[in-house]
Amino acid sequence: MSDEKYPVVELWPWEARAGVARRTVWVPVGGRPRPVPIRVKPGVRDGTLLRLPGDVHLRVRVTVKPIVYRVLAGVVLVAGLVFGVLPSTLLLGAVWALLEFCRSRRPRTTGFRRQLCVFGVLYLVPIGVAAACQAVLGVAVAARRDALDVDALRSLERTLAGASGFFSANLKLDELKVLGLLVLVYVLTAVIANARASKVLHGATDLYTRFSGPVAAGLAVLAAFTFFGTHLGTQARVVAQHVKTTEVDYRTAALDLEEELASRIASDLAAKVLAEMPAEYRDLFPTPVFVGASGQLSGQDAEPRRAMPGTTTPRDVVDVREALDRVEPTTSTPAEKKIFLQVEKLLTEKLLEVAKKATDQVPLLDPFVQAFVEAVDKHLQDGVLSAAYDRVMDAVWRNPGDLDAVVREATGLVSGTDVSAPVAAVADRTTRWTRIGRLLADLGDDGRWSDAQATLQDMDLSEAELRAVEHAMAPPDHSGPPTLVQQRTAEVISHGTSPHRTDALITKAKKICGCP
Repeated sequence: MSDEKYPVVELWPWEARAGVARRTVWVPVGGRPRPVPIRVKPGVRDGTLLRLPGDVHLRVRVTVKPIVYRVLAGVVLVAGLVFGVLPSTLLLGAVWALLEFCRSRRPRTTGFRRQLCVFGVLYLVPIGVAAACQAVLGVAVAARRDALDVDALRSLERTLAGASGFFSANLKLDELKVLGLLVLVYVLTAVIANARASKVLHGATDLYTRFSGPVAAGLAVLAAFTFFGTHLGTQARVVAQHVKTTEVDYRTAALDLEEELASRIASDLAAKVLAEMPAEYRDLFPTPVFVGASGQLSGQDAEPRRAMPGTTTPRDVVDVREALDRVEPTTSTPAEKKIFLQVEKLLTEKLLEVAKKATDQVPLLDPFVQAFVEAVDKHLQDGVLSAAYDRVMDAVWRNPGDLDAVVREATGLVSGTDVSAPVAAVADRTTRWTRIGRLLADLGDDGRWSDAQATLQDMDLSEAELRAVEHAMAPPDHSGPPTLVQQRTAEVISHGTSPHRTDALITKAKKICGCP
């Protein structure tokens, strides 16, 4: 007689060894399930047939599978919720709840409701396994995607996309139609299995139930794993999006590294150039001079000098970006004079064109900027910056988060740069600008302003020098009536001899000084 004719009681291995003093099981008594208390002796074996009062038999099944399955399902559920794999995790949770419901109600019901529970388990198991596989895959991708390098992520994406394409191309099952068919077979199987005792339907039900179970189970498995296979494309898209995000973050981090290196080189080199210039010239600036720089033309189309290596991991990129965010920006207080230059492999004429913006803001910086540009042009061109950037990139990506390489590289480049020749080349210009700066300062001295004014009026001021006088006459940040020093400076322009004076400038100067 087959096991299917007997109800089953499941025992844990330790229960089988120690015995069970009392347990209530549901067994069919008089055609209806009844709760019956049983006692199991110690040492019972798997498959033992217990005989209960009333000529009722009960088959013993010693197994750990239920607890193992529950533990595994619980682990997958928790991991899916932690890593945000919600759709498949919620589906697994719903299937698990239905399975537990069907398993708990199956011994206590009869007729059609019992068949619904019996065949519900048959259909829910493959769906639950497919949902669990989908959740496990999602958790694995979410857990490892930051640790895998970009090449491995791209390979994973191709594998998942290929598997999804195989299912889509070879198992073209419409999900809604398959779901409808499964529901129909499920209900029909339960109805006919319940009606098997009917003599009228006996032959038909025998034939149907002989083949419907395996066919239905096979169809459920096929449909569940077709759903799983076609939805591998979802994980492929998740991986592809993560790779794209990593590429964008790498681009940002690489450009920020280049910016940081260029800024440090520029600020250190500017400090070295200014330190080489005469003290009388440096004394013209009561506050420090700040030089900022960028390694490339800024904008959305800017690209780093080096493409992202395939061995880069998303975690490496995040570490570098976090380290860059912690770096104190090379900025200055509002009172400091600021110059922003483009340090790039450019021609001297281009550098001078960019530097002109700085001298337009602070004309007295003209000799300093000229010496700085000359130092950049002579010592930081011909691939010097590119090689330095490559060394920084190698060091930073070997040890993500450590930006000391930027400081070391900038310090090494600047310390090896001889700025004496560029400073000597602008010595005459520095001397003249120093004199003009002192004369402009003397306009505020009640004892020397007259001589200073006369000297400035007689000087053949260049266009840049005249612009410095104009800045002293009408500072961009000044508001309100002109000061006495501004009026004296305006007289220099209105009565001066520089050929670069324009009618508009003369009119502006006369308006400030009230000159005829």
